[in-house]
Amino acid sequence: MELVLTLIAVLLFAALAQEWRYHRKRRHIVMDKQPLFHSAKALHVITALKLGPDQALLPGVRAFVDGLEAAGALVVYAGKSVITGTQSSQLPAVEWDAFVVTQFSSRESWDEFAASDAYTQLAAGFGNTWSIGMQRNRVQNLLLPVALLAMRARQIVTREKARFPFVPSDDLSALGARDGVDPAQRRMFLEHVVRENAQYSENAMVIVNFQKDGSASQKKADAGYNHEMVSLMAEVGHGPVHIGDAVTLEGDADFDRVVLVYYPGVKYFIDMVQSKFYTDIFGEKQLGDTLSTPTVPILQHL
Repeated sequence: MELVLTLIAVLLFAALAQEWRYHRKRRHIVMDKQPLFHSAKALHVITALKLGPDQALLPGVRAFVDGLEAAGALVVYAGKSVITGTQSSQLPAVEWDAFVVTQFSSRESWDEFAASDAYTQLAAGFGNTWSIGMQRNRVQNLLLPVALLAMRARQIVTREKARFPFVPSDDLSALGARDGVDPAQRRMFLEHVVRENAQYSENAMVIVNFQKDGSASQKKADAGYNHEMVSLMAEVGHGPVHIGDAVTLEGDADFDRVVLVYYPGVKYFIDMVQSKFYTDIFGEKQLGDTLSTPTVPILQHL
């Protein structure tokens, strides 16, 4: 009995330590202000922003954040788009400049604000805006770090082959690299992307995903991709910061979930997508529709 109690105490301590590590990364690296606990009625709203012709990034996003906070909402995350990622067929063909994640007390409070003159004037300053809701389960999100810890423990016990450090791939064709593209030019472009975004954040990148499930065969293939990606996250120590059911707020766009995933920097991500690990599994990634945009945190600069 004493051994059992000791084991339970050790597991509880490990789980709490993992939650603390993950929380600190979110607060001090991802610059995410999400409280660990929130009302079940809370609605999270993710707004994509396209700057107007006369708007600069930081002043523009700051004005939007100020307007949300003036309405009593909690701004959780703000990120600058790193590159234009996967575009959804359900959304306007816009190269979004930034994304803002906000917590409203309820769907009703968002609807009231969205219908107000204050929001109309706020949005009018931008070239385009588009918002989607996320019903975020606080218990599910709280347990995510513990699940990653359990997966990491299994990897160690079973001596699972490491996925990191990354081994560069010899074949990037699956990622859209075309024959005839000068590798040196591609490398210079990627180095520019890293430098350009390092001024905002060197150690964090957050991918904003709106996802719609595909067919049964697509789901089966995507499960293999997700398993490998989550296994990498457990090994390295990063992963999802927000997962929730999608809630349509504008138009008739139909997504199943919203997922925001933290990676330890733009360079890490670029190295990953050019690695043998990633090119070997990329073909398994299959969804009915998705928007997927890498961002770097900018809330700390506003």
